[in-house]
Amino acid sequence: MPNTPDTPSRETTSLPGRLDLTNAAALRDLFLEADGPLALDASDVEVVTTAGLQVLMAGRDWMADQGFDLRVVGATPPFRSCLKDLGADLTRITFDTSLPQGEVA
Repeated sequence: MPNTPDTPSRETTSLPGRLDLTNAAALRDLFLEADGPLALDASDVEVVTTAGLQVLMAGRDWMADQGFDLRVVGATPPFRSCLKDLGADLTRITFDTSLPQGEVA
């Protein structure tokens, strides 16, 4: 959908290959500094640890509280599998379906 004056543009940020404690603070800061809708490109993510998941879910909640939309694009099977293995409720995350999505059994 093209951006119009009524549709704010969505900033897209690539996530690192490992979403863990070493980069959790940078992800937190990304959420706190957002001034509109945000898309996270997870196409390079191979590993998500508990720290990464905690920041992702807290950031999702914070964005919603601010009235901002958050989407994950390019969610690979390893990304989804890590979230599932850590017990994340995948229904709380909006995955952008315009890109191919991996399946998790």
